[in-house]
Amino acid sequence: MSKLANSKRQFLLKYHPIRYAQSRELFLPEATERFLSLFEDPIKGVFNKHKLTFNKIAKPLIKYFDNYLGDSVSSNLYSVYMRELNQEKLDRDSAYKNKQNVLAEKAMLCHLNQEILVLKQYVSFIHSGNNIFEFSPCLLDLFWDTDVDNVLVEDIKLPFPTVYLHFGKQEDKKICTAICETQNMIMESNSANIGNYIDFDLDGAYVSQCRITGALDIVLTSVANQRQKYNNWIDGCEDAKGFTLEIANTGNTVSNSLIEAKNVLRNKNNKYIQDIIDKNNQDLNSITDYHSSHQLILKTAFDRSAEYLKLVINCLLYLQSYPKEIVEDYPIEAPKNLVAQTKRKSVSAVAKKKLEQLGYTKIKFCGRLQQHFEQIEDEIESESTLEVAAMRSPHKRRSHLRKQRYGKGRAQWRYVWIKETTIHKEEYQHSENCYRIYEVEMPHKH
Repeated sequence: MSKLANSKRQFLLKYHPIRYAQSRELFLPEATERFLSLFEDPIKGVFNKHKLTFNKIAKPLIKYFDNYLGDSVSSNLYSVYMRELNQEKLDRDSAYKNKQNVLAEKAMLCHLNQEILVLKQYVSFIHSGNNIFEFSPCLLDLFWDTDVDNVLVEDIKLPFPTVYLHFGKQEDKKICTAICETQNMIMESNSANIGNYIDFDLDGAYVSQCRITGALDIVLTSVANQRQKYNNWIDGCEDAKGFTLEIANTGNTVSNSLIEAKNVLRNKNNKYIQDIIDKNNQDLNSITDYHSSHQLILKTAFDRSAEYLKLVINCLLYLQSYPKEIVEDYPIEAPKNLVAQTKRKSVSAVAKKKLEQLGYTKIKFCGRLQQHFEQIEDEIESESTLEVAAMRSPHKRRSHLRKQRYGKGRAQWRYVWIKETTIHKEEYQHSENCYRIYEVEMPHKH
């Protein structure tokens, strides 16, 4: 591949599925084949949480782990530490301390747990058609401000079994799980190694939907705050956070599902602590401080990530409510001559094949066409303002979602977004935080 073509391909690394595959070329084919041999339907694999399944999928990853460590050159703390642990294992004369053994096991387990979390989603994503949806900044700004607590999980319908939502690097929206925890563990252990601490900003999410229950499995992805070498699994490793929103019963809201997910996480953590006590013959008092700090870290990470789910849910609702507003096209960095040829029947197939060989794939852009979207917003906004016109006290109404019936006989419905607005603005002179909140019910079909 020419240097020019390769430099253009670098742009595609902003999409997690593409950089994920590029940095795992050694084991990805074997891991994918193993995963598919266990599950004919990848979605079933995504929702399978059995430990035995984890062990089977982990084998190809463990097999190639040393290969990636051997090629690792990054100076970040995580990579340096993993190389040092590996070297100690290889050095027969090293007095390999028990403490280091424990740290190595924890680091490896964290790494594998997270890797399999993403691998399952990636395989399902590929088999669902490689559908990447990129959202414009203006849509993201609207979605960040729109609460989804009362949205019914059963209302959310994915256009494909698994999709990837791309937000772009969201500054200061940190993902902190396996890698960050390992880095913190290294620093707390007073390890002598020298490396640069790295952290990660939210950049997208894989979302899969169970065909039977409608439950959602969501994996938040991130991008490092420093430029990474993505051609190596260890050096290009990134943090990810997984959630499952179950539909326990009809009428289950996003808020309720998150509470259930939090309880599951808390129970797993308590079991993990109890295992430590049993394994080391310790009493609870001896690890109380550790237990408390670990619980606090989990709560903080969960609450932060749950806030990010607001963006994910809004994006999913947009996909089902405004499919006509989504434009499928090649990225602007793709060779223009080949893109033009894809629109000519005589050479279309050849041009598409060349683009595929160069690594370019079509992206579904959300927010490029907003005329219809904004018009609906204005109509609903005017209607809502009339509804409260009789209320004289000035106030602000938060951004919110409304279910709107439309189509022939008003038989269909969709979500519409209503931006924050000031009611009776001319009389509004007091605190900017003077909000009045309205819950809008689903309109009845006449």
